[in-house]
Parts: sequence; C-alpha cells; structure tokens
Amino acid sequence: MSDSPFGHQSRRGDCYATWYTAKKATDLAGKCGFREDEVDDLAQELRLYLLRNWSAFDAGKSQASPSSTGW
Repeated sequence: MSDSPFGHQSRRGDCYATWYTAKKATDLAGKCGFREDEVDDLAQELRLYLLRNWSAFDAGKSQASPSSTGW
C-alpha cells in the first residue's frame, strides 16, 4: 500500500485504485471488443490513465458515496 501513488485503501487493505482498476478490467474483459485474456493489460492501461490524469483530480468536486465506490 505504501507504494501506491493514490494512497487510499480498499476494505481489503490494498490500494483502492489498484483494486478498482482490476475489477473494471475484469468487467470489460470479453466485452466491448476486448478478449478475456486481456485483463492484466486492461488493468495496466486503466492505472496508467489514472496516473497521467491524477493532477487534474479535484477532491472538492468529487461526491463518492458508499454505494458507488464499493467500499
């Protein structure tokens, strides 16, 4: 967790962004033109997108709720 640039933990204790991107990659695999064996590649691309756009994140505009975040 300490190696995470995002710094937020999921309920399981690992980095929330890592957990969430893996979950979304699994959801996308086999759909939208992605193959089922591309889960790791999709998760990596999602994390890279987050890292590249992290500086544009404005916590003041976010409205996370327990039901929308999976916490």
